Amino acid sequence: ALLVISFDPDVYIKLKHFMSYLSWISEPLILSENVRDELYGKIGDIAGKKVLLYGTTGTRFTIDVAEKVGNTGKVYVTDLSEKTIYKISEKIERKKITQITAIHDEHQVNRIYPHIPQVNAIISTGMLGHIQDLRKVAKEMAAILPDSGRIVFKEEVDVFSFVPNIGWIAQPEKVVEIFREEGISISYVQVKRTFWTDLFIYGVKSKEDVPVI
Repeated sequence: ALLVISFDPDVYIKLKHFMSYLSWISEPLILSENVRDELYGKIGDIAGKKVLLYGTTGTRFTIDVAEKVGNTGKVYVTDLSEKTIYKISEKIERKKITQITAIHDEHQVNRIYPHIPQVNAIISTGMLGHIQDLRKVAKEMAAILPDSGRIVFKEEVDVFSFVPNIGWIAQPEKVVEIFREEGISISYVQVKRTFWTDLFIYGVKSKEDVPVI
């Protein structure tokens, strides 16, 4: 069943629609303040920058990123789930947050949305395991990043120590290899939590293979 969720976008979307009703519980657990601090530490200073959220855990995190970039920055958020995008759009309209553009992309498992402009950084949460054509996505990410532009994926693995890891999150070494071939030097680190392990895959666009700290 987990394998089906990994490679069937329709199944994944239905699951994410369901999870959106529980996001007020799950989002603070998955992206606690400590976890967000680790994520921001790996992406670097994004004040005044343009950031792509390639898949998002929820509304709170999206708005948190918008607060980080400030009024002079811009956040583009794309997601497979129309429900997730609707909730984000509703919230930013109510709060009059102007620096977020929310886009529903039903083909996100295979691409970066075509109308995303150049950005300074890319953040992705909960999406890596569902990407089908990772090489194409890596190439398109590299195309919209400047030299030294940064990227970070954040995923949960080894959930409850028995749930199988799905898709690319089960093979981070291969992810590193594919992104390196597309011009992005990346590394990964795993941080043990109580009920799962956080996987951070992060790096920088560079013509040379540079160490990522």
